[in-house]
Amino acid sequence: MVVGTFLWAAIFAWIATTRGAPIWLMVIDVAVSTSCCLCQKWLVAPDVLADGGASWVAILGSMTVIMAQLTLRPVLAVPAGLVATAGCVIGANLAGSNDHGVIQGIVYLVQISSSAAFMVLLRRSSSIADAAMRDYYDNQRAATVDQARRTEERHQNRRLHDTVLATLTMVGTGAITTSSVILRTRAAADLVTITGLGEESRERDTARQALDDCLGRVVADADVPARVSLTPCTAPPMVAMAFELATAEALRNVRHSGAAAVELHLRTAADVITVVVIDHGRGFDVTAVPAHRYGIRESIQGRMRAAGGKAEIRSAPGEGTQVQLWWPSYD
Repeated sequence: MVVGTFLWAAIFAWIATTRGAPIWLMVIDVAVSTSCCLCQKWLVAPDVLADGGASWVAILGSMTVIMAQLTLRPVLAVPAGLVATAGCVIGANLAGSNDHGVIQGIVYLVQISSSAAFMVLLRRSSSIADAAMRDYYDNQRAATVDQARRTEERHQNRRLHDTVLATLTMVGTGAITTSSVILRTRAAADLVTITGLGEESRERDTARQALDDCLGRVVADADVPARVSLTPCTAPPMVAMAFELATAEALRNVRHSGAAAVELHLRTAADVITVVVIDHGRGFDVTAVPAHRYGIRESIQGRMRAAGGKAEIRSAPGEGTQVQLWWPSYD
């Protein structure tokens, strides 16, 4: 019987490990343990029963009682434990050891109640944890959607600032007092930008772009003399676009500085791309820029931050301005 019990334990462990613990497996296990408990008269030495010690059959039944509570729902686990308890008490009585059967039965009842209570609390805690995780992932998905919506909104605001608002500012400040070819050309380009905002594709080309070529086009389009030093390098499309548009905004801001020329440097070192725009104009107090001004906060800093980079503006009255862009940002 000991050899057979060990064999069954090995089979039980293999099935429970590979397939879980189905109900039929526990039914067989309870039947095996209960049968051994009923046969204590022939399986346990009389002196062990007389001393009231825990026999190997009692330990086998105890393990079955606990295992049933761990693997089955209380509605099945408690009756299964009571069946094993009854088998132990009846088997001890048949062996002429009533005291041993009563003591072991009480031990089984304590194990049943404590194990069942533990599993109820564990399952309830697991349900609470599952609900909390569902709420967390629901909130995370909502936050991701909201972030994507805000990113798109900022992208459109930057595009509007760099095009339409800049044109309207020139008109509103009197920089252009009459109709001109430049104004018509700029207005036509801005119209294309506005109509295309809602139609831009969300899919981006995965091929890297030559950043030095992009910045070269920006300098060519800028209406300011520039001393250029561009180290050939490539960057992901979204990063190249961020550098290009942020640099274009920095060059447009030079017109407020009174500088006659500007410097533009593109460098790479240790996989970090750095773009520096320097003018020696009148400068300004960076801390005094109103929060509603988009030029620095969004068109430069926000744009680089959205691409995983960073932008820093250094300036002071009478000391010129330096705009430094770099990607990736490690801080």
